Amino acid sequence: MWLLKKSVYKVFCGGETEDELLATMQKLQSRGVKIVLDYAVEASPDDVTSLNANVFDNNACSIWNAVVTAAAGYDALVALKVSALGPVSTIERAGEVIAAVERLFAELCGMPAFRSHERILPDLLMRKELTKAAFVSSIQKLIAEANLPQASEEDINLAFHALLAQPGGGEDKSKVSYFQWTHLLQPHKVGRGNLSVFKQLIPPLSDADAKEVAAAEGRLSKLCEMTANLGTKAGLLVDAEHSRLQGFIRNLTCNVQKRFNKDGKFLIYNTYQAYLKETKSQLRSDLEMARRFGFRIAVKLVRGAYLSFERKSAKEHGYPCPVLDSLEDTHESFDSSVHHLLDHIDRVAVFIGTHNAESVRKATALLSEFCQRSNDVARSEEASGCLSVTASFPAANKRQLLTPASLPVSFGQLLGLSDDLTFMLSSSGFKVYKYVPYGPVNVTIPYLLRRVQENSGIMGRAGAELVMLFQEIKHRLRSLIRAKK
Repeated sequence: MWLLKKSVYKVFCGGETEDELLATMQKLQSRGVKIVLDYAVEASPDDVTSLNANVFDNNACSIWNAVVTAAAGYDALVALKVSALGPVSTIERAGEVIAAVERLFAELCGMPAFRSHERILPDLLMRKELTKAAFVSSIQKLIAEANLPQASEEDINLAFHALLAQPGGGEDKSKVSYFQWTHLLQPHKVGRGNLSVFKQLIPPLSDADAKEVAAAEGRLSKLCEMTANLGTKAGLLVDAEHSRLQGFIRNLTCNVQKRFNKDGKFLIYNTYQAYLKETKSQLRSDLEMARRFGFRIAVKLVRGAYLSFERKSAKEHGYPCPVLDSLEDTHESFDSSVHHLLDHIDRVAVFIGTHNAESVRKATALLSEFCQRSNDVARSEEASGCLSVTASFPAANKRQLLTPASLPVSFGQLLGLSDDLTFMLSSSGFKVYKYVPYGPVNVTIPYLLRRVQENSGIMGRAGAELVMLFQEIKHRLRSLIRAKK
């Protein structure tokens, strides 16, 4: 165990104790590299173990402790997984309700019916709107076609006016938008209260699941609130998980972004996986949602993590694989998404998580070009006495030119991997982070094995070699534990 800790663990992990972790953070900071703290505990995609509220509360406390560490003189982020804050089974069922909510909106808008496992691309829905007449008649028709007890017109009207009262509407205030619809029809509220009319058309969560959903949202909201109250640059970064959980994770994270990513602050990031077929559509929709709700969207973009699991799950459950067909398609999705986000950099924060040198080259070139164009415009407008639009950025004033470091754009790599990229970015004036896993050796090594396994397809030969290395380490670690017993 001692040899393991002094070799592989030391390369890829930040430490077991707070002192060891702080030493790692200080070492990276001395080279201009920021830190993402990543406590190496998560629920496996296949884990159906029933965990109680105490476990999730303790996980929230661990995340908070990491935030406090990050805030102690460091410009750091703290990674978290929503599966650490609530039961995986409940998260999955809540995601199914969210998908059903989207399908019902599409059907009410006259779009073709979708099968239960299919996700409607959100950018196809974001311009759709419902009139009161269409809403009432369509709800009544669907209930009748299903041979279900008919809801009263009064209840249907009450539901429509509740939707109409939500933020996120379009120019026509008499119509319900997609964003108003999804904002109100939260998974734990569907079929309850003034939304009981939807119980006929969307199978609601059980009372137990609804309670778990509310508790998970409460834990994340509390973490955001306490982090905001610190008044430092510490922030939260919600990691992506496999696609069966991602619907609820995205919904929950967007809910807290609406509350806390205000007044120019980017407190909490959501992760988007470029290898998913829906990602570019989701980004377009979420950018429009952020515009309508008046918050700043913070995006961590990665290629994707759960490739083998996604393919296996799709095959076993008989639905189309949600992942793009080829690695080339994933590269294109990633690079074009970066380009799209940088085109909206006045209202977006972007964390570009990649070990791909070509993607880094393209992104840094785009950033440099943006700064050059903005500075040219600023000089021209200053000379003519006009105020430049780039004045919304801290560095864009008469005394200081815009630089990549002054923009809300950063890069990230895993500790121990792609150090050449990390330090090149730092020395070239770009903001860059290292993902720093930490925790007990017997927990962290299996965690790292999962990370490398998930990314081995993207990382090529180096990834395959790391998988073999960590598999052997895991085997020897288990042998040591058995020997001690």
